[in-house]
Parts: sequence; structure tokens; C-alpha cells
Amino acid sequence: RNLSRFSMSVYNQGFFATARRRAKEGLMQAVGAHQATEDAEFDSKHRKFNFHVGELHKVKESMELWIETFDMFCSSSHMLGSVFKNFFSLNVNVSGKIQEQNPNISPYFHVSSAFEEILRDIKQVIQPAIRETFLNRCLKPLLSILALVPPINEHIYARKTMLLDFDSFRAKLEKEIAAGRDASHPSSVKNLMKLDESSKRLWDVQQTIYALFDEFETAKGIMLGTEFTSFMACYYHHYSSSTDIVSRLLPLLPQVSSTLSLLHSKLESGSETNPSTSTTSVSYSLLEKLGFTKGDSSVGSENVTMETSKAATATEEEKSTLKVSDYNPFLKLPSAKFIAQL
Repeated sequence: RNLSRFSMSVYNQGFFATARRRAKEGLMQAVGAHQATEDAEFDSKHRKFNFHVGELHKVKESMELWIETFDMFCSSSHMLGSVFKNFFSLNVNVSGKIQEQNPNISPYFHVSSAFEEILRDIKQVIQPAIRETFLNRCLKPLLSILALVPPINEHIYARKTMLLDFDSFRAKLEKEIAAGRDASHPSSVKNLMKLDESSKRLWDVQQTIYALFDEFETAKGIMLGTEFTSFMACYYHHYSSSTDIVSRLLPLLPQVSSTLSLLHSKLESGSETNPSTSTTSVSYSLLEKLGFTKGDSSVGSENVTMETSKAATATEEEKSTLKVSDYNPFLKLPSAKFIAQL
């Protein structure tokens, strides 16, 4: 027990002596009394590593913002669709009381009911599937990459403290030489041995850090490639599925063609007034670089035009016998099929 206490006492003395030496050396360098060792190669690699990690954190923050905004968009869309449906199903009389099941129900009630059903199923089926896929294939892999950074920073901090040891022993040795003592003096020999030992430890930890830096730099070319493609798949799946389902309601609402034409004209006018910065021209130019042509991207708009044009042939009898189940494809397709499409 006494030996254990003695060993602990010696350890504590050595620990505090080392901490005091490093603190003193740091202070001496801060006031300019001692010169810190400079390593341009390490500083350059360290800056590149920090920049790389900073960019990864930016991607992480953007991912978190996207999934949060996506959840909010799906929830608010369903809420707005529900409010529209409730509004079209109610009537306010002169006294201000709400009368449900009004016989003179709004002509938009059936379509709004179908749209509300679609938005609800999007919120309950597509949104959870996309959220789970995005988290598992985009955000979590990025977090696993960022989890490798703290251990590297620990090595960098260890190097910093070892460098203080090296500079402290070097300063003591320089002081011995300035005092006129030669290399054979016991004090000089002691400091020289400590300097040699600290330089070896510093070399070992620095080589470990270099290997980790190089590993990050090598992986940078392909890093986050899978996460990016998964994000594109989630983005495409949401809008393509939603567009395909909602487009089945367009023949029941001919008025939508007016707004679609307005939106299309705004895109065209924006492209004409400022072709160098318009969204469509930039997108088309990028697609052309990838080997696509403008004709390849017009399929979706042709389908929308075809669906809206069918509204003109719908009879009044067909419009008056609309059923929500007829225009809600989720009631015909199992939820598992939509999840499997991811």
C-alpha cells in the first residue's frame, strides 16, 4: 500500500511538472522570449484537413435543414388540403352558424376531398419512406465520417503538447550552450537526451497524423458520392410520385390549366429576358453537357398538357358522380410497394 502511494505521488509530481513545463513554454512563446518550431508542411496539410472538415459540416447542416423542411412541407401541404376540403364542405348562413352537409355543396368539394386524401397518403406513406431512406443513406453515413474527426484532433492536440516539450528542451539546451557549457556537461547531456526523446515521440505522432490526413485527402474524390445519389433518388421519387398521382385529378379541374399556362409563360419570359441566368437555360445547358437534349426534358410537360386537355371532354354527369376512391391511387396500391420503389 505504501509503495502504491509512493508510485502515485511520483506520477502526480511528474504530471504536474510536465504540465507546468508546457504552460511555461507556451507563455514564453506568447511573449516572444522563445521561438516556436515552425513546420510549413504540417501547417499546409492541417489547413486542408480543416477546410475539408468544414465543408463536411456544411453538408451536414444542409442535410438537417432539408429533412426538416421536407417534413414541414409535407405536413403543411396536408394541413392546407384539409382546410380547403373543410371549407368547401361547409356553408355559413346569415346568423353566422356553420351548417354541415350543405345540399348546395361546392363543386370543388369532391376534387378537394380526393386531393386531401392524396396529401394524407403522401404524408403517411411517401414522407416516412423518404425520411428513413434519407437518414440511413445520406445523413448517418456522413455522421460516421465526421465521427472520425475527433480522434484525429486528439492526435493533433498531442502533437501540439509534444512540440512544446521539444521547444522547451531545445531552449534549455541553447541556454546551456550560451552559458559556455560544452556537450559533455552533465546538464547538457541530460537536456540533449530529453530533446532526442521528445523529437522521436513528435516524429511518431506526426507520421500518424500525416497518414490520417492523406487518407482523408485520398477519399475526398469519391466521398459523399453515394449520399448525393441517394439524395437525388429521394428528391426525384417524391416529386415524380406526387406529380403522377396529382395529375390524375387535373382532368376534373379544367381551371388548373390557366395557372399552369401562367407558370409556363413566366419560365419562358424569364429565359428570354435573362437567358444567361435563367433557371431553365442553365439547367438545359448542364443537361446538354451530360448528353441530353431539350427534347428529352419535355416529356413531363406533354403529359400534363394531355391530362388537362381531357377535362374538356368530361361531361357534367361524370363530374357530378365523382368519388374520392376513383382518384386516390393509394387506395389501390399497397404502401409497401411505394416504399419498395425507393
